[in-house]
Amino acid sequence: MSALKYWLWLTELPGLTNQTRLALLQHFPTPEDVYYAEAEEVLLTEGITREQAILLENKDCAAAAVSYTHLRAHE
Repeated sequence: MSALKYWLWLTELPGLTNQTRLALLQHFPTPEDVYYAEAEEVLLTEGITREQAILLENKDCAAAAVSYTHLRAHE
């Protein structure tokens, strides 16, 4: 999966606020690192709740793949 797909996954994951996404990106170097992080590591991120950590367990990239395909078609 390209780096862009991980960005799309993180931005399209329902239930997360932009503030939560920013906190995750301040804790982890890349969205890919967020994607592969264990729940225990996610919970070390300042301001992240257990409920938000559970949301991050959703690794479904279908929406990201659709967006990626759409973006590629318009290049």
